[in-house]
This record gives sequence, C-alpha cells and structure tokens, in this order.
Amino acid sequence: MNQKQDIAALSFVLDSNIFISALIKDGITRKIILQSGFYFYAPYTFLDEINKHKEEIIQKADISMSDFKITFSFLLDKIVIVPLFDYNPFFNDAEQIMKNIDISDSSFLALALAMGIPIWSNDTHFRNQNQITVYQTKEIINLFFLE
Repeated sequence: MNQKQDIAALSFVLDSNIFISALIKDGITRKIILQSGFYFYAPYTFLDEINKHKEEIIQKADISMSDFKITFSFLLDKIVIVPLFDYNPFFNDAEQIMKNIDISDSSFLALALAMGIPIWSNDTHFRNQNQITVYQTKEIINLFFLE
C-alpha cells in the first residue's frame, strides 16, 4: 500500500452533526477527532452550518461563549476545510444523488466523491445512496478501537 492509500484508509469527510456532537459533549466523538490520528475533511459550507447552530450548541453543552470558542478551535484544528474549487467537478453528481434524500448535504457527498473517502455521519439518510461508504460513530468505534 502506498502512502496515499495509507492516508485515505484513515480519512473521513466529517459531517456537521459529528462536529456538533463533539462540541456539545466531551465524549468518545471528541476523543476520536482529537486523538485518533485520522484525517478529517469538511466542505467550505461546514463552518456556516456550525455558526448557524452556535447558540443551540452553547445552550445544550451548558458552556460559555469563551469555552465554546476554545473547544471549537481545538476541534477545528484537526479538520481541513476544503474549498468548493477542489470538489466542484463532483457537485452536480452529488446533487443528483442527494436530491431525493437531503440535497443540503450534497457538499459532503461531493467532497467524499472527489477525495474517494468515506463519510463519518450519524445521519442515516446518507445510507440511502450507494456511491460512498458512510460510517456512524458506533461503527468507527467497532472497526478501529475495539479488538
């Protein structure tokens, strides 16, 4: 296996719900993002979605704005935000695939198609497509952390 294949084997497109979960609770999801050594990627729209839910996240996590910013910064440091230019050639295909599933998640699928890597998401609707493998948190734990 070459280095690119090694990296791809440990790479995921990170859905917003996973990042939000890691912001809300200091649990296994946060630990995987911060300590697993995996490579995480997200489309440029990712930050807008997190910002849209910022107040809700702060309330659910019962943290201050300052604590939110610190946790957000630590987590974001582990994620590469990919500009649309890098996955735009796959965007129309992703929209066609996601149009009857959840078209708002087309960016995540387009990025996964462009990079040839799976998506980490707890949104079950991603499983209604068959182009990209989707892992839920429990599967990540079972595959990579349990013996």
